Amino acid sequence: MVVAVMDKARLARAFFLGLTLFAGPAMSAAPTAAALVVDASDVDRFFAVFHAADGHPGAAQLQAGYLDLGSVALHDCVWLR
Repeated sequence: MVVAVMDKARLARAFFLGLTLFAGPAMSAAPTAAALVVDASDVDRFFAVFHAADGHPGAAQLQAGYLDLGSVALHDCVWLR
């Protein structure tokens, strides 16, 4: 069965409208801004290594000064890559 382009657009709009209507109340239970924590220590560590090497850190420097000391989130990110 071939669905016309217009029908696909109408279907997509209906889907997202439904998602908004039904998921909206569930999203109200999301944590507030006061409950969120942003840890920028990985960024600070990276730039400390970067500046100590005059902008050209080697693999060993990055490994020892940045990656090995990184947060769980950084390790997860590296593992996923």
